[in-house]
Amino acid sequence: GDDDDGYHFYGDDDDVGGGGGGLGAAGDGGARRRARDGDDDDLEPEAYGDGDDEFGGEDEVNLDEAYEPVDSDVMRLKRAWVQERLAPEILEHQTELVDAVKRAIETQEERIEREQENENRDTSDNIVTNIYWMELNRVKYLLREYLRTRLRKMERHALFIFEDETSRAKLSSAELKYLEDYNNAVHEHLKGVLDELPEHYRSHVVQQIGNDDDDDKDQSMKPEPNMDGFVFFRIREDVGNFLPGGATSEDDAVELKRGLILLAKYSAFKDLLDTDPPKAELV
Repeated sequence: GDDDDGYHFYGDDDDVGGGGGGLGAAGDGGARRRARDGDDDDLEPEAYGDGDDEFGGEDEVNLDEAYEPVDSDVMRLKRAWVQERLAPEILEHQTELVDAVKRAIETQEERIEREQENENRDTSDNIVTNIYWMELNRVKYLLREYLRTRLRKMERHALFIFEDETSRAKLSSAELKYLEDYNNAVHEHLKGVLDELPEHYRSHVVQQIGNDDDDDKDQSMKPEPNMDGFVFFRIREDVGNFLPGGATSEDDAVELKRGLILLAKYSAFKDLLDTDPPKAELV
C-alpha cells in the first residue's frame, strides 16, 4: 500500500487483500520480531507461516484455546478482561457477566465453608478444600483485575468519559457514581491552587482561557484515549471487502481471513469488535 495511507501489510498477498494504512499481519496465531544487523534495538515485525495453508481450515485453528471451555462464565470474564486491558477506550461494562460470576463466587464460598464444618473430614478432604480455595481466589483475582482495569481508564480519562455520552453509556451505575465523585474531588483539589493563578490560567481543562480576540483555539488538557494507537487484532471469521476506519476510497477495502493477526491502528478496525458475535478480538 501507499505509505501515506497510514498502514502497511506484512505477509503473503493471499492472506490479506487490498491496500492502505498502519497495519501489519502475521499468520499462524502470532507475530515475530527479529533483529537486523546484530542490533537488538533495531527490530521489525515479520510474518511467519508456511504458505497457503498458513491458517488452516475451520477445524484446524482453535482461536479459543486460551478461553476453554468457551461457555464458562470464568472464561468469558477472562476474555472481557483481556479485551479491556488491550483496548485504548473503555468498553461496555459486562454487567450480567459480572453479576453471574459474583453469584458463583458466593455459592462456592458457602459450599466450601459447609464442607469445612464437617467433623469427619480427613487429610485428603483438606487437600481438596485447599484446591477449591485456590481456584476461587483465581476467579476473584480475574474479577478484581477486570474492574480495576476499568477504574484506571476512568481515572485516566475522567473528564473525557464524563462529557462523552457514548463513553458514559458504557459505565455501570456504580462506575458512573464513582466517576462523578472523582471529577468533583479533582476539581476541588485543584481549585485552591488555580484560584491563585492569573485569570486566563485558572481552568484545569484548557491551557489558556481564550478571549474573543484570540486567533488560536483553546488547547484542551483533557486526556483522551489514543484511538490511533497500534494494537493487535485477530480476525475470528472471514471478512470480505472491509473498509478500514479513516479510509477514503473503495480501493482501500481489504479481504480478511479467519485467524489472521493484524497490527493496526485501533480506530481502523475497531468496528470489527462491535459486531455480535465479534468478528475480531484484541490479542
